[in-house]
Amino acid sequence: MAYSSQYYDPQKAHEYYMKHRKLKGRRTLNEKGKAAKATVKTAMDTEKKETIQKLKDSVNAKVTEVKGKIQALKDARKQELAGFKSESEALSKESQALTEESKRISAMPKGPAKEQAKAELKKKREALSGKRSDLQSRRDAAKQKYAKVQETVKGARQAIAELKKQFTSARKDITAQYKASYESEVEKIKADSSMTKVAGSSGKKKKSKK
Repeated sequence: MAYSSQYYDPQKAHEYYMKHRKLKGRRTLNEKGKAAKATVKTAMDTEKKETIQKLKDSVNAKVTEVKGKIQALKDARKQELAGFKSESEALSKESQALTEESKRISAMPKGPAKEQAKAELKKKREALSGKRSDLQSRRDAAKQKYAKVQETVKGARQAIAELKKQFTSARKDITAQYKASYESEVEKIKADSSMTKVAGSSGKKKKSKK
């Protein structure tokens, strides 16, 4: 039965045969068989490479997506901390201003004006205290939220590691599958009588000894 396969291109096999037809030696395959084997290997190597590359691209896309989510969480936390820092600095300036105001009030002469100023200063300090309490509450809530975010990030990193592990395993499987398929194709070529020759035959007639 004549050899036929999706990986076998008769034209390429013929080109290989024409290029190497002068080679001689003890081989099971004849030149036509060697040409078929070479073209099949080239085709299967190309297909295997493309299959692995597609898988790699798919995994890389997923890894990039997960890394993007991790970075987004980090950026959000960084922005949140920057906001808290800005608020804290503003409250510190406000506290310093109240300290200076307290000094001015202390220097005022006793009287209704001083008492009114002291009452207003007290209200400002109470308001400042409320702002600080609010900031601290939001910081504590953010801290608890960040603990959960860290768990999410940890899970995402584990997912990346698992994706890479799966890719490595799949690549090994694909390589093994193509190796087995290639060996099967070679056996089919060897089974085609038009692509084989008797081992050890040179095609020349032996001279008789006298």
